[in-house]
Amino acid sequence: MKNARVIRILAFCAAFAMLMLAAACSNTGKSSGDLSAKDPGSANGSASGSESGSASGSASGLNSKAKLKVWFSLNTAENDALQKIADKFKAETGVSVEVLDSNFFTIRQKFPVAAQSSEKPDIVYIQSADLGVLASNGYLQPIDWLDDETRSRFYDIGFEAMKYNGVYYGVGYSIDAYGIVYNKALISEIPETWSEYFAKARELTQRNGGEITLYGTLVAPNNYWFIYPLIRNEGGYYFGRNADGSYNPDDIGIDTEGTKVAINKLLQLKAEGLTTQSYTETDSNVSARFANGKVAMFIYGLWDAAIYRSKGIDYRIAPLPRNDDGSESKPLATVQGFVLNRFSDWPAEAKAFLQYIMKDENQQILYEAGNGGEAKTGYRNTCNKAVAASSYVQESEVLKSLLSVSLTGEVFPNNPEAVVIWNYSTEALNAIFFKGAPVDSKLKEFSDAVKADIAAMRGKN
Repeated sequence: MKNARVIRILAFCAAFAMLMLAAACSNTGKSSGDLSAKDPGSANGSASGSESGSASGSASGLNSKAKLKVWFSLNTAENDALQKIADKFKAETGVSVEVLDSNFFTIRQKFPVAAQSSEKPDIVYIQSADLGVLASNGYLQPIDWLDDETRSRFYDIGFEAMKYNGVYYGVGYSIDAYGIVYNKALISEIPETWSEYFAKARELTQRNGGEITLYGTLVAPNNYWFIYPLIRNEGGYYFGRNADGSYNPDDIGIDTEGTKVAINKLLQLKAEGLTTQSYTETDSNVSARFANGKVAMFIYGLWDAAIYRSKGIDYRIAPLPRNDDGSESKPLATVQGFVLNRFSDWPAEAKAFLQYIMKDENQQILYEAGNGGEAKTGYRNTCNKAVAASSYVQESEVLKSLLSVSLTGEVFPNNPEAVVIWNYSTEALNAIFFKGAPVDSKLKEFSDAVKADIAAMRGKN
């Protein structure tokens, strides 16, 4: 189900970034531009004729006539679990809730179209990378009702990833990050630093003549998402940081010396056969080789864990090796969670159901359903501390390790400019690794293109 997860993330981000760029250049002042002029915190964000909050036959004070829609996931068991939670909510409040299948990779395109329609969702499950675009264009209702007790029940990343321009818009449910997935039959523990990691990978690699029969590691070098920690290890970066720690889209590090060093080291790795050798191969191909026992360790998440189990692979996930200077190496991460539609006809009821979802016991129900019950696949990775402390997690080495890995993640920027990189990253890296393009000039071209797109988005051209 998730074999091409990150590739799809990048594809959808790229597609939407191009749409945003076109909209910025058109300067029509219509559509999302009109919405962005509205105050996202205004009480007028919901339909003016709503009966929300009136005591229409509900002891809870909520309107029992309300009929909420929730766009959730494509995981049937998980959706069924949320529907059962919704049915219990209805029994307690009289408010009806319908849980609908939704692919969060398409939210950037789908939600703006539906947000004010007759079929609009009241609560939407999104990835944090989409937050800035949706919030800045006025589609989301801030959640200004968080208190210390609520905050204390979740890891900070679950809220901080759902914050844009200092305003909280959502609640994190699952952290999507990666580490080193490894086969315990081939390697018992992961080396401490990146240099030691690649030295061990060379040692583990087995060849029969000119053919590699076992890869110590295998990297898809055209996927910026997964090679980013290797770039950071050499001092490269995408966005720099402001003094307050926020991302600075005016500081682009794509063609810095550190990035160049990292790319050249990956070219050397390619020459040794330890990267994919064609632009048509992706991380999904690497994962498939791992599932067949042909790769000892690689940079990935547990999205294909069910396949590994079916193939009898004794897999584990570990944090990334430390950077060679001793600092912590952080995977790129996104947080998936729930947000409120600013144009809901039932804002009070939607808020109440979101708070209901946030209850520890309901987070536990969803998390277990999302991870296949006793299979404990690692498909979902909780933001809730009570779930993390539960026996369900603590008795699973895989789930405990996944949580540890994810809490170290560097959340991908959610400001609108961030997605621009996906317009060009794959083409630039394919040109370097598979078409012989010079590193320095291609990275400069890549950087210049990103800067031009950001300027166009801001109307500076």
